[in-house]
Amino acid sequence: MPFMENLSGKRTVFGQFSGKPMAPKEQFLKKKNLSGLEQSRGAHNNVTSILFFCAKIFRIVGSEIMEKVIITNNPLIKEKFASTYEVELYHKDYLGVLETVRDKIHLGHELLSHPLAGSIKPNETPYRTILISKNKKQLDMKSLTIIESAIETTKKFIANRPTPDWKDIALFDFQTVDLSLIENVLSNLI
Repeated sequence: MPFMENLSGKRTVFGQFSGKPMAPKEQFLKKKNLSGLEQSRGAHNNVTSILFFCAKIFRIVGSEIMEKVIITNNPLIKEKFASTYEVELYHKDYLGVLETVRDKIHLGHELLSHPLAGSIKPNETPYRTILISKNKKQLDMKSLTIIESAIETTKKFIANRPTPDWKDIALFDFQTVDLSLIENVLSNLI
């Protein structure tokens, strides 16, 4: 049964509260997010939602595909993508990578992947990889807002509990997770 009325205030089959008019199916399944892109309302997996955001934020300018630069502190990323993409490897912590990306956005680069992609908290992993545009334009306020918010979030997490001093095996696991996230983003960019 696609819809069931429930006057107790609990969610119905479609996730709406009872007593509210049911939206058309097309409207229910899609909505626009803050960046104006359509996204599924029913997405339960945060990582999937962020990956779709990352893939959709990639733009085609005119008939020319926007070139990308990978900003990272993960040596696995440099190993894997140095021959196919421009990779800038920094010997900085998580917050340092975000601040480097913010500085590049101030220079006119555009954010092409979300800086907080993945389900690992900023104070749990030392690695972060972010895609930005290669070409500089005027300051993109949307990119600046996103990166500034990510920096503030990261600072809150680190102030609450600093990143542990992980053993080498754990560091390799975090590098692999970071690599996997960026591979998914790149594979979804058409």
